[in-house]
Amino acid sequence: MILAWMLGATALTALLGVAAWTLELALRAVGRQGRGPWGVAVVASLAWPVVASLAAGAPTQTVAVRALTATGHALGAPPDAPVDLVSELLARLALLDRPLLTLWLAASLLLAGRVLWAVAALRRAAKRAPRTRLDGFDVHITPALGPAVFALWRAHVLLPSWMLELDAPLRALVLTHEREHVRARDAQFIIASHIATALMPWNVPLWWVAKRLRIAAELDCDARVLRRGVDAGAYSHLLLLIAQRQGHARFLPMMAGAPSTLRARIIAMSTPRPARPALRAALFTIAASALVAISASPVLARPLASASLSESVMALLPEPQQPTPAPQQPAAKRPAPQQPAAAKTAPKEFKEFKLDEQAKLLSNSKAPRYPEILLRAGITGSTLAMFVVDTAGFPELSTFKIVRSAHPLFVEAVKASLPDTRFAPARVQGRTVRQLVQILYHFKTAKHAASDTVQTIKDVLAFEVTITDNDERLLDVGTLNFPSEPVYFIDGKRASADEVKKLEKERIQSVDVLKGEAARAKYGDDGKNGIVLITLKK
Repeated sequence: MILAWMLGATALTALLGVAAWTLELALRAVGRQGRGPWGVAVVASLAWPVVASLAAGAPTQTVAVRALTATGHALGAPPDAPVDLVSELLARLALLDRPLLTLWLAASLLLAGRVLWAVAALRRAAKRAPRTRLDGFDVHITPALGPAVFALWRAHVLLPSWMLELDAPLRALVLTHEREHVRARDAQFIIASHIATALMPWNVPLWWVAKRLRIAAELDCDARVLRRGVDAGAYSHLLLLIAQRQGHARFLPMMAGAPSTLRARIIAMSTPRPARPALRAALFTIAASALVAISASPVLARPLASASLSESVMALLPEPQQPTPAPQQPAAKRPAPQQPAAAKTAPKEFKEFKLDEQAKLLSNSKAPRYPEILLRAGITGSTLAMFVVDTAGFPELSTFKIVRSAHPLFVEAVKASLPDTRFAPARVQGRTVRQLVQILYHFKTAKHAASDTVQTIKDVLAFEVTITDNDERLLDVGTLNFPSEPVYFIDGKRASADEVKKLEKERIQSVDVLKGEAARAKYGDDGKNGIVLITLKK
């Protein structure tokens, strides 16, 4: 669920931001530069949620199908199964995935376009400004913009024309400040911070962290200038003087900066170093370490791993049209589709003659996909579906009916898989005929068995499907006809089910299945649940 992932990422950024703030205080207490923690917080806020989502991986699925005999218990019109309120809420919130991703993409494109437009405008301004050498520095003289530094790859120092009237010592101090920005690549950091907020525009703490990164870059630059022996009082007065006439522009490290930034910088320059700086730094470092540990706790890891970004983004793309398999009988000769029959009366409508061969569920059928939100929440349940299998072995979608289901999302999963469900059609005297069937789908996990009990309809051919996760690789190795796990052999050597799951389809040359007396005769008790012989390509 994207909403849970976004909330988890927001909480993570808030914790990392507070950790960066305490670590900056620790570094400044001992006279060190403080922008590093903020840079790490920005990168971690972007990368950590994405890595957690990718590391969660796609869940795996095993499917087992077996034919059922009639239970002898008629199922009337049962009431709807109760739905857990929490799961219902999660299911409704999952519906927000598509609009949230759409708004996210639109906002990111808008902000990224804004950054690109501003960078292009600043680059044009730097190119138009005449270049000269002033006090040993290459600078661009602008009408009003600056003093500032603009850089993508190569840095450009921008000075307004009125600065040429300043006294030489003051002008040299300004140029020293801008040169420190160039050496530290602060201009690139500023642009990167704006790109970061464009990537996650909904992450409010990330905006604060990016702003603190820009402030820390200016504080570090001021500290480096003051280490050259510059008087802090004179330097502060110069900042105030320039702020009165400075032409401000975003995406640039500027001499005076915004009023809020300027105030913080002057306070930092005039504040004496604290007593016992080592003890103060140690306490702040311990606090920062604790916050980082909390941000890595399972409490945040669960929502960050609750959504697969790749699958969510792919869900925004239109699904490719699946080709419809050609029926064995021309469409013009096929009977017209009938309306869904009621659960009580449907069995009677399809008992007018005796079948020589009943319909059989084929092993290449596609299993329903366990709804990811319910799988992760450990929500289980069963769904009973009824429909007519036509003479070509395809379900007639117009006759599809859900008799009972534990959750609406299970119903959607069953509906989505129905077009890829295949049968060997029923036969009477060698001729294929339509037949009403029912499939009881059990959605359960390894840790949570299906909690509800759903009975099949009397006298209607029934199949049972158990979905435990979402890996369909075992559908091609013939396990669908066994009520229990068969014994596997790979190239004559006994193998576990896990080894079979890890096999790539491209490596399999053939699959042979032994059941019943043939399996028992050759393999003894090992063959009671069937034998699967897998031959790999040489």
